[in-house]
Amino acid sequence: MIPNSSVFPLCILISLQYRSLFADVIVETVRNFKPARIYEDASARFGDALPDNGMVGFLIPAKPDPLGCSPLDPPPKKLLPQGVHWIAMIRDNNRWRSNAGSYEAQCTFEDKVKAAMRANYSAAIVYNYKSEELIPMGGNSDDVIPSVFIGHSDAVTLLKEFTYEAGNKEYVVRITENAPFDINAYLLPFAIVVGICFLIMLAIMIFKCIQDRSR
Repeated sequence: MIPNSSVFPLCILISLQYRSLFADVIVETVRNFKPARIYEDASARFGDALPDNGMVGFLIPAKPDPLGCSPLDPPPKKLLPQGVHWIAMIRDNNRWRSNAGSYEAQCTFEDKVKAAMRANYSAAIVYNYKSEELIPMGGNSDDVIPSVFIGHSDAVTLLKEFTYEAGNKEYVVRITENAPFDINAYLLPFAIVVGICFLIMLAIMIFKCIQDRSR
């Protein structure tokens, strides 16, 4: 049994880890890098780590294969501002989807990111297929470019409004591993975990009182 003195610190640790896998894709203006939109992402469990201040770049939809299961076209041969890169936008497979209407090529998350790397992209965003679930992508290679995973509706907005072409070269995205601190995002999970821990400690105390009285 976990000692009374260890329950509360353990609960705090659990609550702080609640959002550790999740970060942000931040849309910024090229002119002054002012945030315009923020979308939640899940960092990959393989590949290079993102810089401390995130990876900034223009979004390019993966072509000719939107799934990234075959070689991709390289990004435009344009001179970029200092600190700005090219980021590939790749769709997830319809694997494990019972409503898939037709066969699609199948490849792993690692295959997709490697395809982007070989095409000279600096990072990759993989987006879900008709689902909002954020999947922490698994893989074995650490010598590939950074990558993150986002939900379907966020990807639709990014593709429609904020890619290099759709956004008229006026927007970049900043991929981060550490989400900007938002106290509201932590209050609810923290309160839930602390409440559960309080009930556990109360139950332990009641159990001990009953034991003491029965002796």
